[in-house]
Amino acid sequence: MEKHMTEQTPEEVAIEQSAQGTFSLIERLQNRNMPEEIVTIYLDEAAAYERTILQELHAKTTDGEKLADIDDQLTAVEAKIRASAIEVTLRAISSKKYDELLERVLETHPQEYEETTSPFTGERKRIEIPSPEREELLNTIYLAECIVQARMGDDVDETITDAWVKNFKDFAPLDALRLIITAAYRLRMTAEWMDGIQNSDF
Repeated sequence: MEKHMTEQTPEEVAIEQSAQGTFSLIERLQNRNMPEEIVTIYLDEAAAYERTILQELHAKTTDGEKLADIDDQLTAVEAKIRASAIEVTLRAISSKKYDELLERVLETHPQEYEETTSPFTGERKRIEIPSPEREELLNTIYLAECIVQARMGDDVDETITDAWVKNFKDFAPLDALRLIITAAYRLRMTAEWMDGIQNSDF
């Protein structure tokens, strides 16, 4: 099973995962045998900022002794950054499971519409009213379903719930959150491509 898929497009992963000998319809429906991705995030934002400053200073410095000192500082700072590394494992979910999540969201945040009439043609249109609350809830429970675990060294956190994701969103560095969300929706695209590949064969 592919775990690091950032070098592959969703289409490429979908084709690989749907190859003969790797596909099981029942496992797919049970949300098993799905592609995974491991995303490494770093929590020490202060050290990351310090590294940026040191790198800029390094680029402007020509004195050999000062460069050596900056190199030593960079080595120490990069060690601090690596020490704050967290590996987050995400797994794609089936379209069936995603639809179940959407139904769950609509139970508490039903879609609302407004009707408009064209002043020129008299044509009436029914337009869905956007709901940031509904989108945020769907995003939260989708991430909770995708994230399998978070690992820091030998310590593993597998208690991933909706509340876990809400706390992660509140406290994680913005760049870390961006990486996780990007990976989760890349996996969603992969699952949709897999559906397309498999449906064309049935």
